[in-house]
Amino acid sequence: MLPAAIWLGITVSPRYKTVIEMRSYSFFNISHIYNRFVRRTILRNSLILFSILLAVFVPFVLSGYSELKKATISSSYGEVAEHYRNAAQRIPWRGDLYELSGHAFYYAKDYVQADTAYQKAFDRHAFSPQGWVAWGDVNYLNKNPQRAAEI
Repeated sequence: MLPAAIWLGITVSPRYKTVIEMRSYSFFNISHIYNRFVRRTILRNSLILFSILLAVFVPFVLSGYSELKKATISSSYGEVAEHYRNAAQRIPWRGDLYELSGHAFYYAKDYVQADTAYQKAFDRHAFSPQGWVAWGDVNYLNKNPQRAAEI
């Protein structure tokens, strides 16, 4: 047998007159697999990043819509207010949910929480005329008639 054939791990089969190649799985023989340049395009990277963002934010937003659905089923105003507030925190483009939370706190006679919810709705520019009136009433009932008059 030739020295090169021994070094390369090649044996010749005497029966079939074929060459059988025996691969050695050492670091030197397979290093070319790990060092190969993998082409990554902007589209591929964008799709991977987009799918990761979807995997993170979609469940968060869906839980907000679940809270919104629970608010319509709840029996007490306190529960309704909590569900609306949780939904408003998870669905940022629905600022009107803070106003609905404020209304529910107002009906539950929790005026401090109602004032906080109305303030958040005001900060997000999501007030209806009924919201303005209710916010003034909440401030009046919180024994702050001067602020109620300003609103």
